[in-house]
Amino acid sequence: WELPPEEAMKMIQEGVQRDTTEHHLLLIQLLCILSKLTYGSEENTNLAMSNRGVAYLAHVLSSFPESPQITEATLNNLSNWSTVSEKYSLKICRSTGVYAVDAARRMYMDKHLFIQALNYFGNLSWYNDNIVLLSGWGVIQVIADHIDSKVFEEDVKLIAVKVLLNFSVASETIEAETGEEDATISMSIFTSGGAHAILSLMQQFSENAGLVLNAVECLNNICLERP
Repeated sequence: WELPPEEAMKMIQEGVQRDTTEHHLLLIQLLCILSKLTYGSEENTNLAMSNRGVAYLAHVLSSFPESPQITEATLNNLSNWSTVSEKYSLKICRSTGVYAVDAARRMYMDKHLFIQALNYFGNLSWYNDNIVLLSGWGVIQVIADHIDSKVFEEDVKLIAVKVLLNFSVASETIEAETGEEDATISMSIFTSGGAHAILSLMQQFSENAGLVLNAVECLNNICLERP
């Protein structure tokens, strides 16, 4: 379930207005400073992680569920931290993944937020345990619903295709580990409309070699799993 476009846009507009208040602006600035301190610095990221950074950012996401800029800045930090180690990635997904999926589902009309959410999902999707959790929270449907949106540029659509590709690559392994044969990751991509959306993108951007190659590989993974 997600808000209709008109209601989603109204929520975004109200959220943007709230983000101009003093409290919101201060929090956004603090999150941006945190990002500058930890991005590319494993030492500072370790400090953030060891000092309950994930718990605090999870609280931020749950406390400001209708703030696009706060959510975007928070996901930016979490996405960057998740690339340091598998341990960090798994912890971040368990603690904040449900909030990220919910934010993308409700505030998909905010282009900057949705792009950051895709980056977050993409970084987390390197580990199968994260894919299982994110899929259970409905991330595949969220991406499939908006991957072909006219709001997003070609490079954003490529990111979305790559995320679904990561999910499709893990599908067979996850099926073998869980014994789940009736609702696999690849089947979810297909039934959500993701495969058809990817086909549409291939037709629209046939000269984009990167998009086409990733799309073909993703569709191949889906087709190989089931006849």
